[in-house]
Amino acid sequence: MAKHRTLAFWSIIFLIIAIPLTVYLAITRQFIFKGAVAGQVTVNLISATSQPNLLQEFTVEVHLNSGTLQVSGATVNVNYDPNLLMLTKVDPEVTAVTASAPFTDLVSPPNDMPFTLVAQKAANQLSTGSFKIATLTFLPVESGAGTIEVDPTGSSVVVNNGTSTDVTATAVKGTSVAHTVTQQLCRVEACTSSVVLQHQLRPDNATFNIDVSWSAVSTQTPAVYKVFHNIGSAVPADHPLQYLAGTTINSSFRDTRGGIGFQKQSTVYYDVDTYIACP
Repeated sequence: MAKHRTLAFWSIIFLIIAIPLTVYLAITRQFIFKGAVAGQVTVNLISATSQPNLLQEFTVEVHLNSGTLQVSGATVNVNYDPNLLMLTKVDPEVTAVTASAPFTDLVSPPNDMPFTLVAQKAANQLSTGSFKIATLTFLPVESGAGTIEVDPTGSSVVVNNGTSTDVTATAVKGTSVAHTVTQQLCRVEACTSSVVLQHQLRPDNATFNIDVSWSAVSTQTPAVYKVFHNIGSAVPADHPLQYLAGTTINSSFRDTRGGIGFQKQSTVYYDVDTYIACP
C-alpha cells in the first residue's frame, strides 16, 4: 500500500511540473520558431563602373540570391568610406514604384543606411532566386580608392520555410564594389563667409548638435564643402584634416561631433572651404 502511495505522490509531482512546462512551451513556441535559422541568403553589390568621376553620382545595385528560399523581408547595411563617398539616395524595389517588385514597403527612413524592406504578400508570391532589391546612389567627394561592401553583421533576411513567413536566414556577404577616383579637388574659396550657427539640444538634455549654414560663394557646380571645427579657439589657418567635421554638397551641415555632441558650455569655431573638381 505504501508503495502505491509513493507512486501516486510522484505521479502528482510529475503532472504539476509537466503541465505548466507544456503550456509554457506551447505559448513560447512561436518565439522559439521565429528565432530558428533557415539557410543562407547572399547579398551582392553590383556596379557598372569602378572608376566614377569626382563629384558625379554613380549607382550600385543590391541583389539577393536566396536559392529556393522565399524572401519576406530584408535589412541591408553597407559599409563605405564616408571620406571618399556620400550616400545620396536609396531607391528600394517596392510595389508602389514597380508592380512586380519583390517588396511592398520600405519601413526604414528614406535614403538611410541600413534600410529595411518587407513583403506583405502570400507565400506563393514571395521572391526566390536572384533578384534586385534596391539601387544606391553615391557621390565621390574626394580622390582615392575604396570598397563598398555588405556588412553581414548589420544585415538580415527573413524567409518562408514552408510553415512560417518570418524565419530568419543568415545574410552572407557576396560581391563588393571597388572604386577608384583619380581626379583631384581644387579649393576655390577658403573660410566661406556668412556662417550661421544654430544649437540643437540632444535627447539627453546635456549635450547639443550644431547646425551650420552658409552662403554659397562659387557659381561653379558641382561644388563640395568641407566643414572644419575647433573647440575653444579658431580653426588653424591651414585647416588640418584632424579638424574636419564633415563634407557635404549642401550649404548646410549638422555637426554631431561623431555622434557624441557638444557640451553646453563649449564654444565651437567653424570654417567652411569650397571645392570643385580640378580642370
